[in-house]
Amino acid sequence: MELKKARTYEEQISILKFKNLTIDDEDYAKSVLKNIGYYKLSGYYKFFYKDLENTTKKEFIDGAKFEEIHNLYLFDKELRNLLFDIISSVEVSFKSYISYTIAHKYGVEVWKDNRILPDNVRLFIRNELDRSKKNPIIRHHVDNYDGKYPVWVVMEILSFGTVSKIYAALSDEDKKYIAAFYYNHKRQYIEKWMESITNLRNKCAHNERILGEVINIKMDQSMKKGYRAGTLFIVILSLKKLVNDDIEWSFFIDRLIRIFDNYKFEYLDILGFCENWHEILK
Repeated sequence: MELKKARTYEEQISILKFKNLTIDDEDYAKSVLKNIGYYKLSGYYKFFYKDLENTTKKEFIDGAKFEEIHNLYLFDKELRNLLFDIISSVEVSFKSYISYTIAHKYGVEVWKDNRILPDNVRLFIRNELDRSKKNPIIRHHVDNYDGKYPVWVVMEILSFGTVSKIYAALSDEDKKYIAAFYYNHKRQYIEKWMESITNLRNKCAHNERILGEVINIKMDQSMKKGYRAGTLFIVILSLKKLVNDDIEWSFFIDRLIRIFDNYKFEYLDILGFCENWHEILK
């Protein structure tokens, strides 16, 4: 199969109109296509197709408008930014909980100890340290502490993915303690949730569409009361259990409600949300 040819903005607009999409303002559509790109925007076309199963004939439903597609893209963008923000807070707290626990139990350079962390995890840590040589906090410890780093300093430069690997590699006793003491939950859920929201964070960071995506996340018993697996709503339910600051969580929900209201978002089922979702999440 040959690759598709590059199309001008005018040709892209003609293609969309041929597929039954209403474009009232072509200058506006051209501006959007310039700034976002036909391909990235195409991830939102499918929500307006007549037949999602027909991969050869992608025709829009009668009355579908270009503005609606752009609006859906903007909604998804703001939702990603909001999720990235709250996940970043979870990441900061998670790093703090782990470093405090294992530093007091095993010593400040615990990250070097192969009795605590396996070789593959320590290699991830070492690689990230090597890539962070110009980081001021790393330079400070090179210049003043002979290149020795306490675990709380190491945590500052580690990716969320590597921190999740550290937690997964800890002993069951340590994982149970962190899960129970800081989250009042079982360690197997904390481990799986951190892995899932790390993946979601990366999608948000790389501007990937999350609307309508299936998210692999473990459900605890409280989530099995009629909620649909693999949806963003399950992720947000897990985030509620991972955010320990009530004020921050309330602020997050208020912002989430505003996004839904501002874009008049009505496709709740796409995200696994129910009608009274804001009551459940508060």
